Amino acid sequence: MKPAPAPEPADLPARLRGVFPAEQIIETHISWVFLTLEYAYKVKKPVDLDFLDFRPLARRRHFCEEEVRLTGDRQPLRFLSLAPEDSSSDRSVSLGAAT
Repeated sequence: MKPAPAPEPADLPARLRGVFPAEQIIETHISWVFLTLEYAYKVKKPVDLDFLDFRPLARRRHFCEEEVRLTGDRQPLRFLSLAPEDSSSDRSVSLGAAT
């Protein structure tokens, strides 16, 4: 029997609700990590803190790319790819083709 989906964080933007079929969701000060049975999906929050500003989408993308580059193949669990967040006019979100 498949476990029930994890409750979504209260501050998760409406456009991201239901996009990831997560069994567990881990929240940090800069990210949400959605854990499924097979994969983990990490979404950087659009936050502005004293030590970083992730409000611009381009900046979040840049630091995701850096995280993938720095992790490389050295870790037992690593990032496979990046997938753009495609927002449609109806405010829903889907994952684009991985890069």
